[in-house]
Amino acid sequence: MLHLVVRKPESNRAKRDLPDASRERYLEVSRLAAVAECLAGIGVAADKVTQVVHSIAQASERRSRSGADWDAAELWQVIRRVHRLGFLGAMEGTLRALQSWDLLGRYAAEAPSSAAVAVSALAVRLDLPQLLRPLASRLTSGTDPGANADTVASFGLHELVAMLDGWPPDSGSGRTLVPLRRG
Repeated sequence: MLHLVVRKPESNRAKRDLPDASRERYLEVSRLAAVAECLAGIGVAADKVTQVVHSIAQASERRSRSGADWDAAELWQVIRRVHRLGFLGAMEGTLRALQSWDLLGRYAAEAPSSAAVAVSALAVRLDLPQLLRPLASRLTSGTDPGANADTVASFGLHELVAMLDGWPPDSGSGRTLVPLRRG
């Protein structure tokens, strides 16, 4: 029998400063995302993984609608996990709630380089290409401490093509990408 152990993330100042109820919701979302990824990884039935992902979406949406502040790294970890599982759409309520509090842009600006594919996917999904500008600027200028020469090379061809396909042709700075889009 397989037992999954989900360890609570180590505390940091931002998490300690949260009220107890917010901290518990925060940890609940993180643990659920880790469990969903583990379940998918060991071949658990898709409907069970879907149930867990929808629980993640509901818990994170409740948290976001309350206006509670997220730890940016934790948020991107959850979004990346849900995106890898193919359920980014389930997080739309959370993302729209963050947008309504004017927090989504700040979190996108703080996104680690490893979240570039997820940031791109949500920018396309929410039709907000401006979310990518701060991250793209850091990646191309060399000012992202987490980025190195292999950062973009580490993205799979499928992920890069998906980013180009999803980029709106009339997004201003994306005009140079239009000739690269597939017909």
